[in-house]
Amino acid sequence: MITLLPDLKIIFPASACLYLLVNVPSSSCQESPKISHAIIALSIQRGISEDGAATSAWRKQRGVEFNSPFEFALWECLTEGLENYRSLSNKWLHANGALTPHAQAALQRLQPIFVERLAALEHATEEEAVQLLEGLSRGTFDQKWGALTTALWLAQEARGDERNLRKWVEAGPLGVLQLARKYLPAQLKVKTPKREQE
Repeated sequence: MITLLPDLKIIFPASACLYLLVNVPSSSCQESPKISHAIIALSIQRGISEDGAATSAWRKQRGVEFNSPFEFALWECLTEGLENYRSLSNKWLHANGALTPHAQAALQRLQPIFVERLAALEHATEEEAVQLLEGLSRGTFDQKWGALTTALWLAQEARGDERNLRKWVEAGPLGVLQLARKYLPAQLKVKTPKREQE
């Protein structure tokens, strides 16, 4: 167990060190008060907090709240996207970090769904959101319109070096929209929801 903050203890796998130790020079898991709150939030979201109630309270205290299905979808895209990025094999990425033809084809197929679903979720009721959120991060890997799409964008940002993902983790859920506008083709870019905080 590693104590991240006096009132918060988290158990996490070694593979999560990159995201937990953003502001720590060492590559090994160790105790540090410098860990970015965004990274801790990410870790908690992945279900590694010992106390679910504490997780909810932690989010609320630091402004990580879901006021709509749309906000939840962005958070899920970020957290599941990072996890899916870690799962990408050579079927998806070349040795130098570039996308394979298979990955490029998946993006072409999933990006229109990503934009359509997010646009609909922006004004969806909770009842409508149930169907719209389907397939975002659950189900067959190559059908995850939110998680895999985000993972492949993150892969292009990483370019084989995961340290390049630091700014996207720290950007939080709204960073997903920034990634979308960076990588989507023009005809989809204009349909992507915007947020003032970006």
